[in-house]
This record gives sequence, structure tokens and C-alpha cells, in this order.
Amino acid sequence: MTARPSGRGTAFRRIGDAYLIGTILPAAVVIGYLMGKGLDYLTNWTPWGTRVLTVLGVAAGFREAIRIALKVGREEDAAMQSGRESDEPEGRS
Repeated sequence: MTARPSGRGTAFRRIGDAYLIGTILPAAVVIGYLMGKGLDYLTNWTPWGTRVLTVLGVAAGFREAIRIALKVGREEDAAMQSGRESDEPEGRS
């Protein structure tokens, strides 16, 4: 059984998850491009392997970025509903 971090640890984990969005998309595009170049080299399909796998890399990157963004959003909503975090500064009504 794993313990869920609370408070500050949870906030840092959500920040880390959000940071992944900026790194996953370019990484997926580069991986798709390089795999396409390799496929072109092996099969002599130039430039179709590169084009198709780059587009698939873009799609995979967007899919993963959206998945992470939705996860972070759900965690933010849950944190707001549990009362652990508040956008309203203390002392204001």
C-alpha cells in the first residue's frame, strides 16, 4: 500500500506532472521523426515513413499531453473540494 503525499508534496507532484506536458510533446515528435527516418532507410520509402511516423508522433504527444492536463485538472478540483487549498486569501470576505 502506498501513502499519498499531502499538502506540499502533492502540489510539487502536480507541478511536475504539468511540466511533463512541455517535454512529452517535443519528445514524441522527435521519436516519431527518428523512427520514420530509420524506416525510410530500411525500406527506401523516402519520405513517406518520416512523414507518417512524425504525424503519429505529434498525435501521440498531443494525446499524452491532454491526458496529463486532465489528470492535473482532476487533482486540482479534488484538492479544492477537500478544502486543502483556497484561492481566496485569508481575511477577505
